[in-house]
Amino acid sequence: MLSDNIKRAAGEAAARTFMKNDNFSEENDPVSSALGEWKVTASLPPRFNEEVWRRIESAEQRTTVWDAISSWLGGIFAKPAMAVAYMSVLTLLGLALGFTQAEKKTTELQAQLSSRYVQSIDPYQRTHR
Repeated sequence: MLSDNIKRAAGEAAARTFMKNDNFSEENDPVSSALGEWKVTASLPPRFNEEVWRRIESAEQRTTVWDAISSWLGGIFAKPAMAVAYMSVLTLLGLALGFTQAEKKTTELQAQLSSRYVQSIDPYQRTHR
């Protein structure tokens, strides 16, 4: 019960700070005066506050896949040795993939150039692809 009171007081203080506007005058505002005169006569359902806080806590506990990945990466990169090792592995993997891709493109280009050379020497020669 004490934690509920603390949460409620913290929420009210945050709302007052957030909604404070230096250029606003409540004295001349008809909405503020109407709201000040308004009285609520209906009572809240039983355990309303507990249900609200339970729903808020359950919403805070839900994590998405992206949240899980970012917290996992944050844990890994918190240790400098792991961060360096991780980045080194990714760099080497990128270099290896780039090398194989470049080798494939070079082989294709070499075959095209060879075919063009043969055709330039003997235009009637069939190309081998």
